[in-house]
Amino acid sequence: MEIRSKTKHISEEVPWNFIIVTCMSFDLDTSAFENYLKFIFPELRNMNAWIIRNAGGRVTDDVIRSIIIATRCLGSKYCFIIHHTCCGIYRTLTNDDIYQALEINLGPCTSLLPDQCKYDPYNRDIQGFAKNIDFHPYQDLVRSIDEYIENLKTHPLISRHLHVYGYIYDEFTDKLYPYMDPQVPDLRCSPGTDR
Repeated sequence: MEIRSKTKHISEEVPWNFIIVTCMSFDLDTSAFENYLKFIFPELRNMNAWIIRNAGGRVTDDVIRSIIIATRCLGSKYCFIIHHTCCGIYRTLTNDDIYQALEINLGPCTSLLPDQCKYDPYNRDIQGFAKNIDFHPYQDLVRSIDEYIENLKTHPLISRHLHVYGYIYDEFTDKLYPYMDPQVPDLRCSPGTDR
């Protein structure tokens, strides 16, 4: 069967669905998130979840591209941004930390030391290239989610009918909290530890 014939009317064939944007951490059980959200939002029970994962659960340009496709072509009506308290890119890493790790792992790469440029046969300036990348570290879970919700609600290509929600998953209590909930515990990774 031709692929085109299967995908031509995909927006009509796929049942309504929703989007979960979360971290790539292997500790996160996206099936549990999906089932919990279906319990809280009965209208989601017959829907499938599109899971979008990246470092930190960040709503980057590429995630926005996926959300545009999900809302405009695949009929998604709901989007959930889920951050978690033990995220490695939350409070623990900065862009400079990542640049330094890259320099240690890749070695200096300059025209004066071409033999140390072990990962690039073209002897390009890898560190210079890396410093053009924003790895999107963050210090405040609530503010991060709030900014992303605002970005999605005001983006010109994302449907105004998209319902956007934010949640924080606390690994210590194994609970998912609405991000503005006053019941959200101290954001920590383990008892007595403030990351």
